[in-house]
Amino acid sequence: MSQLDRQIKSYIKKLKKINRIEVPRASASALNKSAAIAKTRSMRGISKETRVPLKEIRKRVKIGKATSKKQVAELKSYVRPVSASKLLTKAQITNKMGTGTNRQGVRAKGYMWEGAFINRGKNQNVQVFRRKGAARLPIEAIKVEIDGPAQRIVPKVVTRVMKSDYARLLKTDLEFRLRKYQVR
Repeated sequence: MSQLDRQIKSYIKKLKKINRIEVPRASASALNKSAAIAKTRSMRGISKETRVPLKEIRKRVKIGKATSKKQVAELKSYVRPVSASKLLTKAQITNKMGTGTNRQGVRAKGYMWEGAFINRGKNQNVQVFRRKGAARLPIEAIKVEIDGPAQRIVPKVVTRVMKSDYARLLKTDLEFRLRKYQVR
């Protein structure tokens, strides 16, 4: 067996190892990075459309990471409504809390709730309430829905990111992982 045959066999062995180990790892890494980009862009879009602080939306979005064996990255969003009290400033809370029903209601971040008032709920957290009728009770805590914008924005952002960024991220990651196989 000649020197050339041995080199060819070693290169074939090296390429099989790269195909079996490094390509799935690079693909999973690129998927996770793409999911992180999609998460950031979708959170910003939802926050901008609903005028809810990014801090509150960040709590509701998680990433299920891809591995070399499971080549799927999941962007999970829990789209329960955000309490209206999360939109209030500290000054609004301290000045308006406990002053009773205001005919004009409560205004925060571009939202206006007629006949609403600010007080503490059963759990002692500050809430924005509105009476359901003319009587003292029942009252309801006001919430801002983020479900609609999330259902619209997230799929568009994910497809856009996968089309534009995934190939670039995969190429970069493969180049990084293949550096260790280069002859120095």
